[in-house]
Amino acid sequence: MRRFIKNLITITVMGIPAWVILAAILHEEPTSLLVRLEEPGVRVELDDHMIKSLSSKVGPVDLEPGEHQLKVSKGEEVLYTRSLTLAHGEQKVIDARWTPEPAIPLENLDSAAAAGGSSVPPLVLRGVQDLTGHLDTVTGVGFQGENQAVSVGRDHTLRFWDLNLGRSGNAIQASSSEPKGLMVLDEGRRIVTLGDNGSIEIYDASTGLLLKRIDSGLSGAALCLAASRDSRLLALGSDAGAVRVVDLVSGESRSILDFAPTSTGSLAFSPDGKTLLVGLAAAPRLTNAILVYDLATDKVVRKLIGHTAPVWGLCFLPDGRQAVSVGGDRTLRLWDVTAGKERKQFPGQSGVGRCVAVSPDGRYAVTGSGYRWSFEGGWKEAPSYGVTVWDLVEGRVVGLHSTHGPVSCLALSSDGRRAIVGGANALLHAFDLPDGREVSSTVSTSVKSVPVPKRSLIVRPPSVAPEAS
Repeated sequence: MRRFIKNLITITVMGIPAWVILAAILHEEPTSLLVRLEEPGVRVELDDHMIKSLSSKVGPVDLEPGEHQLKVSKGEEVLYTRSLTLAHGEQKVIDARWTPEPAIPLENLDSAAAAGGSSVPPLVLRGVQDLTGHLDTVTGVGFQGENQAVSVGRDHTLRFWDLNLGRSGNAIQASSSEPKGLMVLDEGRRIVTLGDNGSIEIYDASTGLLLKRIDSGLSGAALCLAASRDSRLLALGSDAGAVRVVDLVSGESRSILDFAPTSTGSLAFSPDGKTLLVGLAAAPRLTNAILVYDLATDKVVRKLIGHTAPVWGLCFLPDGRQAVSVGGDRTLRLWDVTAGKERKQFPGQSGVGRCVAVSPDGRYAVTGSGYRWSFEGGWKEAPSYGVTVWDLVEGRVVGLHSTHGPVSCLALSSDGRRAIVGGANALLHAFDLPDGREVSSTVSTSVKSVPVPKRSLIVRPPSVAPEAS
C-alpha cells in the first residue's frame, strides 16, 4: 500500500493527474454482447432496440447487466430468438443459427453401440422425417394419436404436428418461464407443460386454450416431471433436490422430499400411481441412487443402488414391479423395484442416457442419449447422440437411430410403430421402429387422435433463466 501511494505521488508530480491513474486502475471491462449471424441483412432486435446488420456480426454492444431478449428476423419470419442473462463485466458471444445442420450419414453410425458379445448387428432405424419449426432446444414431446404429436421448446412455443404431412399445424405461446418438459394427459385431450420456475400450465389440446396455471411452489430450477397414468398427479423435481407432487384437479401442491445439495434427475410413477421413483443427480463421491417413494405412507421405502453417475431417465415396466433407468455412466439398468435389487446391467449405451421408454410387455426399452453433465462446468458435449432400442430379455441392442444433436426427450406412438425425439438442434426426428414390435411409452398416455388447434402464435418477449452451458 505504501509503495502504491508513493508511485501515485511520483506520477502526479510528473504531471499526470491522480484521477486519471485511479480511473485506469479501477477500470472494469464493460458488459457487452456480440452476435454472430448466418447471413447479413437480417433484422436484429435487442430488447426494444433495432440494430441493422450490414455484416455477419453485430456488436459488441454495451448493455446493462441482467436479462435481455434477442430476436433475429427476416421480413415477417422470426429466424432466431433467445433470452439471456449477462453478468456484470461479462462479454458474451452468441452464434445465432437458424438453418438446421445436416444429419450424420447413416453409414457413419458407430456400430460399437451394440451390446458386447452380441453376434447380431443392430438394425439401423431409418428416419421418416425431420420436423422443423422450433427455434431453440426441444424440451418435451408427446403423441396425441398415431400420426399427431405435440412438442414444447425453449423458444416458448407449444407446437402441434401432423406427421402425415410432415409439418407443424400451428403453434401457441407456452410458459413465460423456460419450458422444461411436457406431458400428454387424458388420452390426448390435455397437455401440461412445466416451466423452469416450477409453474404448471394445462392446455386444451383441441383448441390450444390455456385451461389452468398452477404455481407449484417448487424450490430451485425445475429439471424433470412425470404424470400418473390417471392424469391426476404430476411430480416435479428441481436442481435444489426438491420433489413436489401436484394434484392437477384441485391444484394443491405438497412437498414430499428435499435432499439438497443433490439434484433430482428423473421421476417415474408406477402404473397404479402408488409409487414414485426418484433418480438422483449427485455430485462425485455422493450416491446416485434411485429412491422408491411410497405415496400412501409418505416414506422412502428402499433405495436402488448401482449407478455411478446422475440418473437422467426412469420408466416403470407394465408389471409395476420392475423398472429401467439410464444415466451419465452410459448404462441401461433393469431393476426389481419390489426387492430393491438390480437384475441386469446393459453396458454399451452410445452416449449419456437422457430418457427411456418401454414396451407394454416389458421386453424392449428405447433410450435417447444427450449432453453429459460436469459438476465443474455444466452441460458438455458427449461422444455421440441418438436413439437405441434394447432387447431386455436377450440383453443386446436391436436398433439404432443417429441424431446430429443431443436428445433431450423421447416419445413413442401408442401402436409402437413410430418414435419421435427432440433435442438441442431444435429439430424433431421421427422414425419407425422395427416391424412387429408393439411399443408404448410412459412419456405419453395418448391413444386417440385429436384435431390440431387453429390458433396463431403470439410472440412476446419472455423472461427465462440463463441457459446452462
